[in-house]
Amino acid sequence: MANTGLLMKYFVLKPRGGTVHAIASRTAMHAYAKVIKAANPEFAKELIEWASQEGAVAYEMTKERASQDGAEMEGANRESSG
Repeated sequence: MANTGLLMKYFVLKPRGGTVHAIASRTAMHAYAKVIKAANPEFAKELIEWASQEGAVAYEMTKERASQDGAEMEGANRESSG
């Protein structure tokens, strides 16, 4: 097997942010919570809440950046037409 370095006991996820890795981490947390729910419903609930909160924060940050980018472009358009 070529990837023997990946055969370890733990895999770390980082759900914070808007990167593709953060999005994948939150998706994985939801999937894990779904599987573990019957054995540990409280832990599953906490994982879902954590992933959902991080997703909401990332969404708000993306909206804020898009709004700032739009305002900057609007200002640049005014300057170039003025």
